[in-house]
Amino acid sequence: MEFRVLGPLEVRADDGTPLLIRQARQRALLAVLLLHTNRQMTADALVDALWGVGRPRTSSGALRTHVWAVRRLLAPSSRLHTRPSGYLLEVAPEELDLERFERLVAGARDRLDGGDDRGAVDRLQRALALWRSPPLADVPATTSMIPHLERWKVQRRTAEELLINAELRLGRHRHLLPRLRALVSESPLHEPHWHQLMRALQLSGHRGDALAAFDEAREVLKAGLGVEPGADLMRLRRELLSSPPAAGAVSPGPPRVPAALTRLSRPVPPSARAGAAIAAPLQTPYAPRDFVGRETELAEVARELTDAGTSPGVAIAVVCGRAGVGKTALATRVAHALRDRFTDGQVYVELERAHGARRAPSAVVGDVLRSLGIPAQILPESAAGRAALLRSHLADRRILLVVDDASAPEQVIPLLPGTPGAAVLVTSRRRLAGLPGARSLSLDALVAGESLALLEHIIGTRRVMAEREAAERLVRACGHLPLAIRIAGARLRNHESRPIRDLADAMMERRRLDELTVGHLSVRRELAATYSALGGEERRLFRLLGLITMHDLPEWAIAALRGKKDTQRVLEGLLDHHVVSSETVDFTGQPRYRMDPLTADYARELLDEVPAAERGAALNRLVKGWAGLVRAADHGCVRNPRGPQPQTHGPPLDMPAELAPRVRADPARWLSIEHGNLQTVCRLTCAEWRHRTAAHLGECPFVGSVQPTGRRQGSERPGLTRTEERG
Repeated sequence: MEFRVLGPLEVRADDGTPLLIRQARQRALLAVLLLHTNRQMTADALVDALWGVGRPRTSSGALRTHVWAVRRLLAPSSRLHTRPSGYLLEVAPEELDLERFERLVAGARDRLDGGDDRGAVDRLQRALALWRSPPLADVPATTSMIPHLERWKVQRRTAEELLINAELRLGRHRHLLPRLRALVSESPLHEPHWHQLMRALQLSGHRGDALAAFDEAREVLKAGLGVEPGADLMRLRRELLSSPPAAGAVSPGPPRVPAALTRLSRPVPPSARAGAAIAAPLQTPYAPRDFVGRETELAEVARELTDAGTSPGVAIAVVCGRAGVGKTALATRVAHALRDRFTDGQVYVELERAHGARRAPSAVVGDVLRSLGIPAQILPESAAGRAALLRSHLADRRILLVVDDASAPEQVIPLLPGTPGAAVLVTSRRRLAGLPGARSLSLDALVAGESLALLEHIIGTRRVMAEREAAERLVRACGHLPLAIRIAGARLRNHESRPIRDLADAMMERRRLDELTVGHLSVRRELAATYSALGGEERRLFRLLGLITMHDLPEWAIAALRGKKDTQRVLEGLLDHHVVSSETVDFTGQPRYRMDPLTADYARELLDEVPAAERGAALNRLVKGWAGLVRAADHGCVRNPRGPQPQTHGPPLDMPAELAPRVRADPARWLSIEHGNLQTVCRLTCAEWRHRTAAHLGECPFVGSVQPTGRRQGSERPGLTRTEERG
């Protein structure tokens, strides 16, 4: 078996087959265990690593469920061991790419010490080839991971420098020049790369270019950090000045330095230099006065950001959630509360305009640089050059960047500081799992009490208390979504004489999304923006989910709706965009998925885009799966031997084969979980005039033999009668 952490997390079986890790939390668990291979981790330490201070009350049980899922993934090998106080993941040295990388680098150092540069180059090249992208790029970085990720980045940079030095000694200086120019463009404040570029130019016979490169390095360091070049660069410059030009050497003219740095060679105005006295920007928008609740989330985000400068790495907090859940309101609230902690100011960055129109990275970084007092005329033209200049101006400054409405990690990465001190607060409708070093917090809808409090802020406490029951129905119809409650409250505030019950009744009797629009605010428009951001297969599954009200749907049922095998990948996309949520796995091993009621309403609106034949086929697959499971449960039911016996014939199973034995082992428990779904499927198929399909469930006597109470036997039939099921 092979484990890869130097890029997206990957697990491969002995035959090279990749093993799919179903849920983000399971990937995070495996990543944490791989950070501590062959060492025991306590259950409390794992809970802290996965959930932090905002752990749910059910975290211990959820941890056991995720451990079970990871253990099943790694079967048949017995690697994940349970110890009296925790867990231990057993991994051989050759099975983890990180350990192979460290062993190859250590071997290269031994070769360098012995004068074997060629052997060192071979090992370093093989070591660096193991890196595919930022480590654990698809795993949300927790506080416990960040020190490891930072250490690995330093190890990679050290290996690159060792490789270049060895190749210089082997006379490959001309071959190295393009790579070195790219490195100084990417990291213009990293002096060792400038030293290596100057040395390569010297060995290539271009002493004048090497001296010009020194001048460029000096200007960059003075503009970015306000310091002169270090001792190594100064020593190499003196060596170049004291040595005559190489015989026959012809300078190709002006030094070919990276385009991202050419503008920095011009005289830099004093206001653009590090340490210049410019007014601290305070660009964070106003925080809504009617902000309610979220005490735990506010404290968690503030705690993450106030670690800036006190712990390794840059503090990055990501507040994610579906449209209208209150991400920006929470971010601005936190930013204003921490104004005294970020004494060099706050910069507000909008990444999206007009519902999904991305701004060019170079334009975004340019706006931030101008906010920090950098004149437009000296800005590099390329996005990479501007990002490098931004890192130099954020170094050692306590600035908070509030980055609003990011849709991809690539939008945020150019804005990240290079050193601790500054901090970044990001809001996004996606999880941004590929943002290295970020701590993510997912916002959910408000609880009932907070929803009523928000409505009171908008229309007044007296009005809410006068119609308490109607107000509760109204916020429930709004799905406790802050945006929906604000729209409903605005409509009531505009018509002060309108009773709350009128709007609540209208939302219950008609399509809610028609009522949830006022002025420029519209829940439907926000849901449409989320839908348009999905991929083709994700949009198709979104529409099909409108066929059934999602109480708590198992994964096999969603796969049956879709009719394709790679449903887990598509579900990951819906989870990433917060279209569905999933935090539990039932006793049969099936992840459970939910869709909030307003999103489900929008999915039902899109059903007209699904051809009737496709809807019918999806319903057939779904009902056959339920009927097969009901028949399996019927076989496992304790019954009177003189009474009706289990069915022996029925529709073919349209579900994973391993489910039937698990359902048969505890039929009452399964029915108690799926009772609501069974009723919904019966009603739905009858409403679609598919009575023969619905009859598959009605013909299973087990549906009438067990109540959804956990008992093995019962006399009352839950749900619909046989006649009702047949329409």
